[in-house]
Amino acid sequence: MNEKQAKKKKKKSGSSAAPIFFVIILIVGGVAASNFVGPYKGWINKNDKNTNASTKKNPDNPIDNSTDSDGNTDAEPDNTVVKKKDDLKLKYEEFVAEYLSSHKKPETGKEYKIHSTSGESEAFKLTGYKPHKIVVSKKTAGGSTINGMSLHYSTLKTKSKYLFFPEIAAQIVATKKLEKWLLAQNKIKEATPEPEIVASNEPKTSTGIKPKRTSYSSFKNYDPSEAKSSPRLAHAALELNQYLSAQERRNGKFTYKEKCHAKQQGSASVFYMYVNRNFSSADKDFKYQVVDGIRRFWAMRCMSNGVARGSNAYLCIVHGNKVIGGSKVSDAEEIWIKK
Repeated sequence: MNEKQAKKKKKKSGSSAAPIFFVIILIVGGVAASNFVGPYKGWINKNDKNTNASTKKNPDNPIDNSTDSDGNTDAEPDNTVVKKKDDLKLKYEEFVAEYLSSHKKPETGKEYKIHSTSGESEAFKLTGYKPHKIVVSKKTAGGSTINGMSLHYSTLKTKSKYLFFPEIAAQIVATKKLEKWLLAQNKIKEATPEPEIVASNEPKTSTGIKPKRTSYSSFKNYDPSEAKSSPRLAHAALELNQYLSAQERRNGKFTYKEKCHAKQQGSASVFYMYVNRNFSSADKDFKYQVVDGIRRFWAMRCMSNGVARGSNAYLCIVHGNKVIGGSKVSDAEEIWIKK
């Protein structure tokens, strides 16, 4: 082989190495990406039964269990906790399936009476569905038809919510049933409300100090001041924080969470999420879906850790030191969001 042929062969073999190396990178990248999709995607996920217990990750967390940026905790769930979550998932799915078996989504093309939160009740023809919305049409007094009207889930009364959104209703009902099931089994430990000093009209004692009666405080308002998570809620807060971080990794550059923590306020277990302008400037429907989903996830985390009922798990969204959404103070399950 002459020198010219040898150089040509060397050049050819060198050029084939690049695509092979690129394929290897893709394969490695694909394996790494598999940790963020498939069985790890969603609320409560299956464990890899073939994974050694010492290296098993939290099934609800597609990333590691290291300390979060707020320094809440680096606690890692043991096998008992993981098994309990599996049991909860199965029970939850059982309740969801039970509800959906007898509650079907209304058919399009038919007329239904719809009840709104404003107190109005009107007959509309159901023409379609959108995420968290129903598309309807109605006839005017003049005989013409208005088409393409969208009614958001949050504008409907409970009766209409359950009728047109059985999938969401199934989650609500399943969460309530799961709460009762856990309470019956003594799996949820109620928080001891912080004592509240109540003024007394009794006369002063010999020491000159009025005796004080103690009652228990109830949840009255949000406190958006920054703090570390309450110890009893730290692990549940860590799980939710890591879930949110994983979701943001999947979304690439789009992030909306700045920081978060959880506070025990009386009987209320409140998760505070501080958001940036990406969230506050988004459209209301997107914000509502995010807040609604996070509230449900927080309720499940509280119940799975045995620290609070789902009905006591509140969510508070904060932007610029102002509360802009989350659970209504009067009802943890009722979501609101500022436009």
